[in-house]
Amino acid sequence: MVRSLQAQRVPIHGVGFQGHLSTQYGYPDLTNNLQRFAALGLKVALTEVDVRTQTKPDAVNEPVNALAPYAQESYWSRTLQACLAVRACISFTPWGFGDSYSWVPGWFTDPQEGAALIYDEQLNPKGQYEVLQQALALASGAPRR
Repeated sequence: MVRSLQAQRVPIHGVGFQGHLSTQYGYPDLTNNLQRFAALGLKVALTEVDVRTQTKPDAVNEPVNALAPYAQESYWSRTLQACLAVRACISFTPWGFGDSYSWVPGWFTDPQEGAALIYDEQLNPKGQYEVLQQALALASGAPRR
């Protein structure tokens, strides 16, 4: 669609990708997808990033699987790294702040999913926050965009 619009001389300068991910699905090839649009001369951005996982019906931000937070950390880290790997990626935006304010548990109810954000219900940073900090620290010498 973007190529078609560009051929019609529609002024498109960038494309944003909603980043609503779930640990129940395989991790997408974000780097190549971002690069594909960057190759068209566009700026790209990862917007609305959250990583949900299956949670307990009576505790919508408590994962049913004890390993789920590690999978979420991996998805968060890999998503930020995908943006950092593509020079045309100019923005990475988590969608929401703390789990108690998340849209996820009210929308994904069968099966129940939640715990999608980088802060818990008491607004304490979770492991997801820490891996984002690590990825940014490792990229500190990268060229500015």
